[in-house]
Amino acid sequence: MKLCNVTSKEFMDIVASGDEIICWGVGKNADKCITELGIYDKVKYFVDSNPEKWGSQYKDRDVYDPRKLEEEKGTLLITPKLYFDILRGIWDKYDGLEVYCYEMMQPFQFDIDCLEDIWYYSRMIKPSIDRYIHNLQDEGLDEESIRNAVEKKGSEIGKKINGEYPLILPRLVLFVTEKCTLRCQGCSAFVDKFKSPQHADADKLIAGMKKIFANIDGCMNIQLGGGEIFLYPQLKEILLYLLAEEKCEKIGIITNGTIVPEDEIVKILAENKIVVEMSDYGLIDIQARVIRKLEEYKVNLKVFSEQKWLDYGDPELKLEKPVKQLKHEYFTCPDGYMCKPFDGDRIYSCGRCLRMHHIDVQGYDHEKDSCGIECDDLKENIRTFYLREYAEACDYCARMQKPPAWIPVGVQPNKALQKSEYTIISRSELLRLRDAAGDKSV
Repeated sequence: MKLCNVTSKEFMDIVASGDEIICWGVGKNADKCITELGIYDKVKYFVDSNPEKWGSQYKDRDVYDPRKLEEEKGTLLITPKLYFDILRGIWDKYDGLEVYCYEMMQPFQFDIDCLEDIWYYSRMIKPSIDRYIHNLQDEGLDEESIRNAVEKKGSEIGKKINGEYPLILPRLVLFVTEKCTLRCQGCSAFVDKFKSPQHADADKLIAGMKKIFANIDGCMNIQLGGGEIFLYPQLKEILLYLLAEEKCEKIGIITNGTIVPEDEIVKILAENKIVVEMSDYGLIDIQARVIRKLEEYKVNLKVFSEQKWLDYGDPELKLEKPVKQLKHEYFTCPDGYMCKPFDGDRIYSCGRCLRMHHIDVQGYDHEKDSCGIECDDLKENIRTFYLREYAEACDYCARMQKPPAWIPVGVQPNKALQKSEYTIISRSELLRLRDAAGDKSV
């Protein structure tokens, strides 16, 4: 069996050559794949792991037992999100098939050694490349420049050196403060649950980060997490350290827009390596002053209005999910690979793990969901930790429930926050929306 890493365009070139396609999986992801790629007329039939679907039809095509693939040669398109489990099961069975995974198709091509190491690709390589593309887009690069950069970077991190891939982390969240200016209901950062919120000690954080950077080959993004970042009194020290660290590709800061930072801090934020993201909770007067200050120093700023919040549920309520469900949720949840926080002592599976430990949830063993930095082989421990299959904290989290539960954004106790009817939007985004709507008015 041959597993191919191609762009969507290259896959469509294969389809255009006349080959019929067999699709593994029936459901929403298959429908999305077939619709987006426009390949309905090329589908020969479907196979599915669920015996109850065998003998039925999906989109006027027959659905078979996957064993039918033993008779085939040609192109197999795998559409379920948990493609790695399928590949593990079929790798040695179907020699005549060229296999493409819809979720793996990159918008940009790069050479890679590890497609047979499908789990490593899923947890380390693809998230790192996705984050790298995001970094380049933040810099305003055009598509051709991004394509060239991704081809080079992807080939670097996907090639083994002395039998081992470079250890590149997609993202690490540096947890700097528990304090915040708001008390949003349903806050996933547990701001309302810290009895005595504290700031992290910058010296301890920096010492810990030095150990981590000494044992990894790079990190695509370091996000400063809280709480409200502009409350943190040692922000300058942290930023200057990260700016000087060559293995840190980008630095991200998220603020709720309720504090106008000091000039000394804003001058540092103007560095090209830093991106500031502001959540719009409706306080348009103070947000306008923050934006004006950041614009004055030409800080790379994004404002997110009309957000939607998922309900993560009560962190002190264990849900008793089966292990299979925990694995599925951990793999599909972006927090599992994009939101691993560090508090100076340990790296945690996600922000919920860290905060459950900090508020001391009874019965929860945080050591199972974290990686301590005081060990003999930290590099191997970090690599193994990022490749784990699930976290115990997933059993205390409702983020991935179906259907998703949405909650109002930024609601304060006793209606303490009065949202403006208006919101802030960039002029470029306004023009884009007008163009999309066909509105040519000035």
